[in-house]
Amino acid sequence: MLNEPPRGAAKLNWEIVGEIRRRAQAGVPQGALAADFKISQPLCSQIVRGDVWNPATKLTTGDEMRDRIIGALDTGCRRGEMMKIQNNHVDWPHRWIRILKENSKTELARVVPFEPGSRLEKLLRRRTFLGPDAFVFGEATT
Repeated sequence: MLNEPPRGAAKLNWEIVGEIRRRAQAGVPQGALAADFKISQPLCSQIVRGDVWNPATKLTTGDEMRDRIIGALDTGCRRGEMMKIQNNHVDWPHRWIRILKENSKTELARVVPFEPGSRLEKLLRRRTFLGPDAFVFGEATT
């Protein structure tokens, strides 16, 4: 899961991330790195800073469960609704998550707002590198 998250046409792995960081330390501009590796400049910046793809903080089962608990508490969603939230359901300019009517028990679409700097926002930002179609809280099997 974390070894090769999709990002557009690019596939990242630990070796490529290491190369991005080595080149950045050698003074290659982040814009050039982003273009070379076919990733967005914000993602490149997060990789260089260590905000994502940090080998010292690999995601573990405990981390995933913590994220699901935060998601449940901060969204108030039912388990099935929460597990079907994808990164492309997050509306960053309005700071809300869209719950689609087909994913809702009541079959009503709604939005769940989140505050800037909140633990939910930090969790959502941490999971964006997985790509727009990735499920934020795991696989939607329920």
